[in-house]
Amino acid sequence: MDRPVDEFFRSLSEDQKNRALGVVLSGTGSDGTIGLESVKAEGGITFAQDASAKFDSMPRSAIAAGHVDFVIPALALTA
Repeated sequence: MDRPVDEFFRSLSEDQKNRALGVVLSGTGSDGTIGLESVKAEGGITFAQDASAKFDSMPRSAIAAGHVDFVIPALALTA
């Protein structure tokens, strides 16, 4: 199965270590969940969109897996 978000976060965390930031917004499926685990393992910080996501299965998956440091509305990311 192709999981481009997971692969991106894995690559980012390997390169940037504790400077990596992972953000999972609205989306379907669980892509991003394993990648956020990689970010956290390297000491990076992770975010997921709250229940305001139009398609909430990606952020819900990451939150349920325990790989999210902060759950916030997407609007907070623009402030």
